[in-house]
Amino acid sequence: MKILHYVDENRLSWAVPWLQLLERHRELGDENVIACRPGGTLGGRLEEKGFRAVFYRPSFPSFPRLCRGFSKVLEETAPDLVHTRLSTASSIAGYWGRRRGVPVVSTVDKFPKTRYYEKSDLLLACSGAVARHMEEGGIPGEKLRIVPNGIDTTFYGPCPESRKTFRGQAGVAQETKVVLAAGRLVDWKGFDVLLEAFALARPEKAVLWIVGEGAEKTRLEKTIDDLALRGSVVMHPFASDLRPFFWASDLFVLPSKTPEPFGLVLLESMASGLPVIATDAGGPREIVEKEAGWLVRPGDPVSLAESLLDALGDGEVLAAAGRAAMDRSRAFDVAEVARRTRSIYLSLLEGGL
Repeated sequence: MKILHYVDENRLSWAVPWLQLLERHRELGDENVIACRPGGTLGGRLEEKGFRAVFYRPSFPSFPRLCRGFSKVLEETAPDLVHTRLSTASSIAGYWGRRRGVPVVSTVDKFPKTRYYEKSDLLLACSGAVARHMEEGGIPGEKLRIVPNGIDTTFYGPCPESRKTFRGQAGVAQETKVVLAAGRLVDWKGFDVLLEAFALARPEKAVLWIVGEGAEKTRLEKTIDDLALRGSVVMHPFASDLRPFFWASDLFVLPSKTPEPFGLVLLESMASGLPVIATDAGGPREIVEKEAGWLVRPGDPVSLAESLLDALGDGEVLAAAGRAAMDRSRAFDVAEVARRTRSIYLSLLEGGL
């Protein structure tokens, strides 16, 4: 089976897990061709992994019928089906796929405007929350399947030696508990709520690391000073590989104020053996089982502070939650996601959906 994967981008923050998924498809016997924009970093990453890339820059991405170049991409690559990611790619491929008789599958991993996906033959929502959003926006339920994002869980497995080295470089004693949060520093991600909660809890022998860049960085730095947290909270710049931070930490927190479509970084931390605290909404509600962590009310620093104290107050409870988190993450292993996705491809091509 030949699959044309289309993203109207040339750099992706989620390139690593996506390429891991494509590698699993290749292991299953599929031929994968990737259409993306020229420039950026994506083309080089694809070449490095041995994938064929076809470069296409739509002149009028908001008007699919004017993007005739994609029709030529379909003619050149002759795929059995197209699998898109991101809204514009779905809109363009959906339009031209129908005209050339090529089925189009679109992954939806955010809460987008549904009009971009109306011409896709099938939508793969990354969570039940996203599926409900799409259905409420007018997408028929029979066109929706839930297929979560996947990761290579072995890629994240704990590394005790890295933990020791990284903590030593950071000047953190081995017995100190490290609470970790990571992501874009924007308001809805709720890092200000986490800082308030950490100030309320004031856990003993614990530090908070926040990894990321964004528009809220200056305000968060001021909040750290206002709450007298300087010394117990450290802001780290964006890291393309979070594994050393995961391995050096004891607890991961995803404090989003509004629902996450999925929560990939949450899943990555769980695969690293970290117990988690996340807000009880969207994708995290579907990922985190009770034994693996704590779910708290969105935007509520008191609820989050209570869970921080619960988690950090008993080493055995924390360790057990970490083991449960790792076990839970295996349900989202990229190999299983690839098998499920391929089964859907075959059903679509055989007319069984």
